[in-house]
This record gives sequence, structure tokens and C-alpha cells, in this order.
Amino acid sequence: MKLRFSVAALLLIVVLEAHAIERCPDSVRITFFDHAVPPFFNGSGDGFSDPPGFFVDWNLKAVNQTGCTTRVLLSRRPVKRAYVELERDETDIVAVTNLTTEHPVKFAYPEYKGELDTRQTYYVNTTSLWVRKGEDTVHWDGKTLIGPPGFTVGAPRGTTFETIARAHGWNVELGVNGPSTVKKLLIGRVPVTLVPDAAVNAQPIDKVALLERLQPSLEQTAYFSIASNTFYAPYPEFMNSYWNALCKLSRKDTGVI
Repeated sequence: MKLRFSVAALLLIVVLEAHAIERCPDSVRITFFDHAVPPFFNGSGDGFSDPPGFFVDWNLKAVNQTGCTTRVLLSRRPVKRAYVELERDETDIVAVTNLTTEHPVKFAYPEYKGELDTRQTYYVNTTSLWVRKGEDTVHWDGKTLIGPPGFTVGAPRGTTFETIARAHGWNVELGVNGPSTVKKLLIGRVPVTLVPDAAVNAQPIDKVALLERLQPSLEQTAYFSIASNTFYAPYPEFMNSYWNALCKLSRKDTGVI
């Protein structure tokens, strides 16, 4: 009887240790987009400037608050490449995502009763139409957008903003990302652009002064961190703890958002 108990106890320890290993990954690869959106993530290209930005800080703290001693590997990628790498399991998390209709099928995100848990967003930003100051050929009343003959609306490729613009039936000219889409507006490539207000406000002050937001804004856009399904499958507890911590950290930093 004593031997049986010892064997049973040993098996229990093995099971618990296996569960602990499964719960905590040795490392997690978190990708940010390669363009700057200060003060949220700073610096362009492969690395970050100093300081790296609030979103970077929140992500690092959120991993730490899972209770796991997980090594964080940060990377910067263009928007489209970031999603491709996530789908191919070449990264584990894309840190700042506004979910398009195709994302929930491909990736893991915080859920409640089988649906996206909007309570777990860690940033909400207003999405608006923007024009150059003095532009008198573009008009928006909240329902109908009027512009010069054959006009196009700038929008970042592969984002919710592209989806919104196409849903309105507008002709869309795609930018690589938010900053490049704003640049198209500034140089006159498009007469109007649909972007998150943060993409405009992240521009130098002299550039922001050249632009004007059309009222009313279209909607509020919620941002999440999403994971590859392959990473989420063995580490659901880690991801749920990370998402919860990220949400709490963003709400604690009320001065930022």
C-alpha cells in the first residue's frame, strides 16, 4: 500500500510539472509594426528608440505579470509581413491589432462566450476622415461622402480602416501603413484619408497643422494583441493572464489613453 501511494504521488508530481511546463513558454516573440506611433511605440525600422513607448512597456509588464519567467523577444515588421509571420508561426504575438473580419478565423484573441471580448481591449481610438486644411471639394455629413470626380479615399492596407472604407463603397487607395497613408494626403495623392486619429497626431506638429478632421468621426476602433493559434493552443493560461494584465495596465495608465 505504501509503495502504491509513493507511485501515485510520483505520478501526480509528474503531471503537475508537465502542466507547469505547458502553462509557461520559455520565450514569447512579440511583433510591433515598423512605423512609429508616438507615444505608443517609438522609433522606425528594426528597433525602438529610447523610450520605446507605452505599448512596449505594457507588453513587457503584462508578460511579467503572468507569473511566468518567460523571455520576451521583440521585433518590428511592416504590417502585412507581421500578419504573414503570425500565420506561419514565425512570431507568436502581434501586439497592436484592430481586428478585420478575417483575423478571428486565423488567429487567437481574448474571448467571452465564444465571441471577441471587447472588454479586453487595451486601447480605443477614434477613426475619422481627414483632409488638408482649406479643402473645399470634400464633404461628409456622417452618411455620405462627396468629393471631386473619381476621387479615392486613402486607407492603410489590410486594416479595419480599409474594410470600413470598402463597406461604404468608396474607391480606396491603399497605403502601406497609417503614416504612409497620411503622407499620401499631405502630398495631395488623395483628397481624403480614413485613418485612426493617432496616426495623424503622431505626425510632427507642423504637419498636423496642415490637416483637418471631418466631423462626425466614423467610429471607435478597439485594439488588441493577437496570437497565433499554434502558440495559443499549448499556452491558453499564459495568454489569458497576459491579456488580462495588459488590459489592467492600460486602464491604470489613464494619463496615456
